[in-house]
Amino acid sequence: NIVQWLLNTLKDKEENILIIKGSAGSGKSVILSNIYGQLRELNVPTIALKADEINATNIEALEKKLGLTMSLQNSFETIAEEYPKLVILIDQLDALSQSLSTDRDNLSTYILLIEKLKKIENLRILISVREYDLAYDPSLIPFKKNTSFSVGKLTSDEVKFVLKELKVTGYSEKLLTLLSTPLHLELFCQVYKNRNEHLKLKSLYELYNELWKQRVERKRNKAVRDGLRNTLYNIANKIYERQGSLSVSGARFDIDDIEYLKTEGLLVENNRNEVMFFHQTFYDYVFARNFVESRSDFFSYINENNQGLFIRSCLKIILAHLREQNPNQYKQIITSILEKPKIRFHIKQLVLDYLGFVEDPILVEEEIISDVIINSKYESIFIEAINARKWI
Repeated sequence: NIVQWLLNTLKDKEENILIIKGSAGSGKSVILSNIYGQLRELNVPTIALKADEINATNIEALEKKLGLTMSLQNSFETIAEEYPKLVILIDQLDALSQSLSTDRDNLSTYILLIEKLKKIENLRILISVREYDLAYDPSLIPFKKNTSFSVGKLTSDEVKFVLKELKVTGYSEKLLTLLSTPLHLELFCQVYKNRNEHLKLKSLYELYNELWKQRVERKRNKAVRDGLRNTLYNIANKIYERQGSLSVSGARFDIDDIEYLKTEGLLVENNRNEVMFFHQTFYDYVFARNFVESRSDFFSYINENNQGLFIRSCLKIILAHLREQNPNQYKQIITSILEKPKIRFHIKQLVLDYLGFVEDPILVEEEIISDVIINSKYESIFIEAINARKWI
């Protein structure tokens, strides 16, 4: 029980940090929200920070954003004198990770804050992070030694219960597996219209395609459809340009489009009146969809940007998208990245890390491993990067 851990005495040599780790859409943020509510009911002083919304290049700027008159460390030290336990929750730390952002200052601010706060004996620090970033981001890897809680998937019976409520029959084991991720099940509930083709959905990418079809493409007026699509694309591009924040001011976009997209649940508004996609994976989908539609040559893009760190987040998003949309192009890009001598090593490393984390390898990935990586100079690097059981 996470709340019990937060309130109990630490074991010998155990740090006061607990990591909530899980895949995208597994429900980490929901868990932190529930824990926050439980702690408030128990009158445990708790502060909750969403790193993707509240970030800064130094601790002082972060404290200013929070409206504090004294430092966070001094604030907690003062409270710690009056209460037996106090807690800080940090959600979406992976939004500042190297796989999504080149601005390391925002992540460094939180890392430094955690280092300062962990010295307060009766403080507990609860952090949510994606398993991928915990495995591969150099700034987050040290947290692997801390006590952790893995957010698992839903059981088959839990998924079947929901499908029964929807009066869904004739589904496959493959669909049950897909829907064992809470976000996927929620999306299926939104898009299911008692049609046989919905029972054939095989991936998050296909779920988002169906959501896009129903919420964006269903508009009969072409000008309205184009307006909604462009607004979504422009928001995704602006978020990408900001590198580190997943929200932007909605004032710069068409107000009617914004209101419709909020009504349809594709956009949400935060407490600073900024808009953001309802989930980080939907941002990935929209950004990649626009990139693939508007650019014919991925390598011209990375050369235009001097193969800098800035493109890492873009590459990861594009690979995940092409893996579903066009496996052959996906294979071609990965093969070219690994075989072209002029491609910088940090890009090759990202590709190898990405492959090593794939939970259920598809045919073209097995071909890449056997034809390109095995018996090459990248073999040992790939083996070291493996984080998925299916490769072992």
